Amino acid sequence: YGPINDYGVLTEDAIPRDFFSDINVRRAFAHIIDYDNLIGDPAGFAGEAYHPATAIFAGIPYYSAGVPAYMTNMAYAASNMTAAWGGNLWNIGFTLKICYFYGDLAGKKLATQLATDINGMNLKFHAAPAAVSWQELIRARNSVQLPVFTQAWTTDYFDTNAMAYTFYHSNGTFPSTGSYYNATMDAWIEQAVRMPDGPSRF
Repeated sequence: YGPINDYGVLTEDAIPRDFFSDINVRRAFAHIIDYDNLIGDPAGFAGEAYHPATAIFAGIPYYSAGVPAYMTNMAYAASNMTAAWGGNLWNIGFTLKICYFYGDLAGKKLATQLATDINGMNLKFHAAPAAVSWQELIRARNSVQLPVFTQAWTTDYFDTNAMAYTFYHSNGTFPSTGSYYNATMDAWIEQAVRMPDGPSRF
């Protein structure tokens, strides 16, 4: 899924293992996504989706409408890429693959759009969409081998914990595969799932 360098080692033909440890890189990727086009295009979600600010979407208990969502902003993304890794990433560049399940049309559209806009930002940036089988996607995801990938997720049961744990707990499906750890968030989620519904749980 692309060459990986040791921690902190930037080269144009790879990324370091801790590439996304820099918040500027994470902010840049979040603002490169063309949310409106992904949702509205027939090759994406064909208008049958909306843009939630968090994994706790409208309709789930304790949803908060006041949380701002990430928006597409290429200028802001470029400014973050310029600042990333002490300003070195912009001058050195990087190469990575964006994996998606080959039967996932929306995933393909997102991976392709991300790669196109990343590459157009700097001639030293090299991103490419990569279709893989479902089995390979899950194996590589669980082995923490995918720096960037797309995957759909449907809540297993209609409670806030179903999404909060999956997306925000250190042992959840996605945080664990991205080496994310936040003891404070873990404690809140574990406390909330043991509480009865009511203001305290919110």
